[in-house]
Amino acid sequence: MTWTNSPFVPIVLLIEDQEWTARSLESILGPNGCAVFKAYTGHQGLDILRRVIPDLILVDCHLPDMTGTQVLRQLKEIPTVWPSTPRVLISTNPVSRADRMSVLEEGAWDVLTPPFHPSELTLRFNTWIEAKRDVDRARDQGMVDPLTGLYNFNGLLRRIDELVSDASRNERFISFVAVGLPSSSAPGTDKDEEKITRMVGQALGKVTRLSDAVARVGPAEFVVVAPGTDTTGAAVLADRLLGSVIPEQLSLRAGVFSARGAKKDPVTPLDLLNRVTEALRRAQSSPDGPPVYVQEQMN
Repeated sequence: MTWTNSPFVPIVLLIEDQEWTARSLESILGPNGCAVFKAYTGHQGLDILRRVIPDLILVDCHLPDMTGTQVLRQLKEIPTVWPSTPRVLISTNPVSRADRMSVLEEGAWDVLTPPFHPSELTLRFNTWIEAKRDVDRARDQGMVDPLTGLYNFNGLLRRIDELVSDASRNERFISFVAVGLPSSSAPGTDKDEEKITRMVGQALGKVTRLSDAVARVGPAEFVVVAPGTDTTGAAVLADRLLGSVIPEQLSLRAGVFSARGAKKDPVTPLDLLNRVTEALRRAQSSPDGPPVYVQEQMN
């Protein structure tokens, strides 16, 4: 299989400082329909990973600034390099069994050495990329955020639909609380962002009820859906959520929006999320104002 006639274009990150080796691999990847991002040092490759999410990573064993093993070790710290992302080491010299075991322990899928056989490598690359793509499809269609274990955006939309239907049948309130960092704050690195996201997600999961739906909807941004909770109760919930996160230096903000069931003109889950997101944006844009902004409820 090749990707030349497919709307899907695999992204390959090639971290290789040897021009001959890089050209040999590009001559296989390019005609196969892959988009190749080249880096000549380990740090350049890690920097590219801040902007793109690759479907295959090829790393030379000996780079000017670090070893391939060191690159593999740092790849584990990047949130968008999942265990399903194929990582392959390239070595121009024969690799001992001990060295091969060492790089496999660091997450490499294989070690390739020249001469490169185009037909064989094409089959290998396609198999690895298709395996990763299959996991990506399952993740996109799933309902759980892999970083926090909470609902993802798709899962939240489905859960809101269920909770709103129940609120309408029983003419009950349903409230939404969105939590995020102030607009003036931003994590310094991908590692900082992942750490903050995990910490906030764990804190919110501990203080919410089993009947509440908690989801990660963006980088360090979350929504809690609380059935049977009116605007006053939602504001209290928002204060409790913000107080659950340590350290307090994060200065989280929250937006609150409530709706009453049995409306004549039903709204979609996206409509409701837009309302609570608007409330959060107001709280985020005024760092000196109250940390919780309560949006006018919908009756």
